[in-house]
Amino acid sequence: MTMQRIGRRSALDGQTVLAWAGLPALAFLFGAACSSLPVLAHRYLPMVDLPNHIARLHIAATEGGPLSRYYEYGSALLPNSAADLLWMLAPQGMDPVRFSQVIMAICPMAYIAATMVLSRVAQQQWSLWPAVSALFAYNAPFRWGFENYSLSVPFALLALALWLRLESRGPLFRILLFTPITLGLYLLHLFAFVVLAVAVLGREVQILLGSRQDWRQVGRGLLLALPFLPPLGWYVFDALSAVASPLGHQTIFGLRARVAVLTSPFVASTGDMGSLVNLAGAGALILTLFFGLTAFRRNGPRLIFQGPLTGSIVALAIASALTPAWLNGVALVHIRLPLVTLAVAVAGTTWRSLDIGTAKRWAMIVACLLLARGVAFERLASSYDAEIQDLMTVLAQVPVGSPVMPARAPGQEGDRGRWHLPAYAVVTRDAFVPTLFQGSHALRVRPDWIPFSHPSLYPPSVRRLLDNGPQADNGRWAFLRNWTSRFPYLLVLDPWTAGPGSGLQLVTRAGRFSLYQVTEAPPEPEAPRPPSESSSG
Repeated sequence: MTMQRIGRRSALDGQTVLAWAGLPALAFLFGAACSSLPVLAHRYLPMVDLPNHIARLHIAATEGGPLSRYYEYGSALLPNSAADLLWMLAPQGMDPVRFSQVIMAICPMAYIAATMVLSRVAQQQWSLWPAVSALFAYNAPFRWGFENYSLSVPFALLALALWLRLESRGPLFRILLFTPITLGLYLLHLFAFVVLAVAVLGREVQILLGSRQDWRQVGRGLLLALPFLPPLGWYVFDALSAVASPLGHQTIFGLRARVAVLTSPFVASTGDMGSLVNLAGAGALILTLFFGLTAFRRNGPRLIFQGPLTGSIVALAIASALTPAWLNGVALVHIRLPLVTLAVAVAGTTWRSLDIGTAKRWAMIVACLLLARGVAFERLASSYDAEIQDLMTVLAQVPVGSPVMPARAPGQEGDRGRWHLPAYAVVTRDAFVPTLFQGSHALRVRPDWIPFSHPSLYPPSVRRLLDNGPQADNGRWAFLRNWTSRFPYLLVLDPWTAGPGSGLQLVTRAGRFSLYQVTEAPPEPEAPRPPSESSSG
């Protein structure tokens, strides 16, 4: 590509800049390559929840067979269906592992592209600056494997760009256009709809405050709220009439979670996986804070909030700070809005008094961080992929359609990175796994197996499994009661060896994984003996 150097004065920020034709496009391609190519490098991705999504898609595509004894997949439209809708359009027989890998590779590049489009609409010109959103592309929802949400966010950003672009059109036209758009966003993901609603609310308040108390703007704003009412009504109807969610209704604000609100666009607390990726993310966090602090300068290179997105930025920032950690039984809600807030903040700001030398140095730092993070993720994915190959070797010994109880070695229950690896037993052996995440999806466990499952729990410790005492009968672990009567196989995800008298016979072992056959129920634990008189003193 031939690039022409052009000196010009920006009409938006008044600074003298040197621009090259096509440079924003090159910046996008570089950021997208650093973010998406590492995802395509290896088949299995180190994303905590992704095995659950892959298993759900496999169940949705499987008619009859062993899985039909354990699970049912409904046809109802639910506000968490982005990947499910694309899966319906995928060629019959497509590998759900490959499908999810492609979807997760699309998410970062779509996020960067949507941010750049939003900036183009808000600032009325293409710019290099919004390409820095690549620094946020490996955010916590992405690293956790929130497939539907990560896929939906770019659509919400593009819908906001369209809202700004059509501000000069009459209310009736915008109402007719955005009613199906808001319904579509709601269907993709509830929080994609929330993102657009909050951002639009902030924009309309900004217009009202800037109209010098022209109260006609209030009526205009109320009219423009109409496209958001059908999804809201849909949500209320589902809340009042739908069958109770297996996740329950727990809502917790979580003061500790406020730290994650600030860090979630950059790092993810996914256990022992991804420390180097998090290190690169920490560097991106520090650089982003530095960029943000320049907004308080009175001279020199500094960011300024300019254009129509200031109100949206403020509204999203407030919503991010107030979002609870748990909402109606759904966890990690608080890490979802911050990545959108940063994208809108980048799109709604521009630089003033930025000389070309400083811009080059900062661009080099951004490029180095993106390259380092991409290499770190590729190395992590390579190690993870090799680990999953060991898991596949072990799972090959499970009879098709057999229930499998997953377990962790003592002290490993909190290792989040491997919480949902047992879902691959569903994909490869059509097995029943009691901890397969059900969530707010169309997947449900059949009534006969509900007592032997949990909708959102991690695998228990083998110590907990082999203890038939009160721990196995109380609270969330109640599904472990008499587990040996339903589960002929035990899959241990960590190095561990069953002792004599455990009722377990080793079938095979590969890497860190072991498969045991249950030969008999573990013995009842002895009741504690009362202390003798000679030892009571």
